[in-house]
Amino acid sequence: MKKNFSGFSLMELLIVIAIIGIVVTGLSRVSFNKQIDNQKAQAFSNSIYTNIETTRNIALLGKGFGSGATFFYPEKIILNINTINNTISGSYLKSGITYNLPNFLVEFPDKHALIKKLTFKNLDETNSSTGQAVGIEFIGNTITLSGASINQKILEIETDYKGFKNIIKINSTTGVMEKVKVN
Repeated sequence: MKKNFSGFSLMELLIVIAIIGIVVTGLSRVSFNKQIDNQKAQAFSNSIYTNIETTRNIALLGKGFGSGATFFYPEKIILNINTINNTISGSYLKSGITYNLPNFLVEFPDKHALIKKLTFKNLDETNSSTGQAVGIEFIGNTITLSGASINQKILEIETDYKGFKNIIKINSTTGVMEKVKVN
């Protein structure tokens, strides 16, 4: 008597392998896109961190502006961070008059790159408030936060790129800056 074996045909096996291949390719593409978004989130927060750090270094070193007869040392350098229009702009104080820093407006054309939130905290981080704009004022080695209450000496700038969040933390008392990856 002849036994009947039931199993998969070659065609059925090839179709299953093709389906598995398509699913794996799709999943790896999703993972790759998330890695790209994470890298963009890091680059975005790094650009903000670098702008603040560069401005602080200019103030610490007492670097002047201009050239020749128009060269001067500013009394104060101010970075304005705004969550509403998602920009960082700079200005300086000279002889009691505030001027915009030439060529210093950082805009982020990618609609996913957001300066999401500004949080002001006490040194012990027990009391906090949020704001939509802040001026970080640099005078030599002194940092002052405008927009914060007198006791709030820590500024946290939360950035967001497609759900990938980072926090840039500035302690205006010590001058220490750090970047913390949230997710």
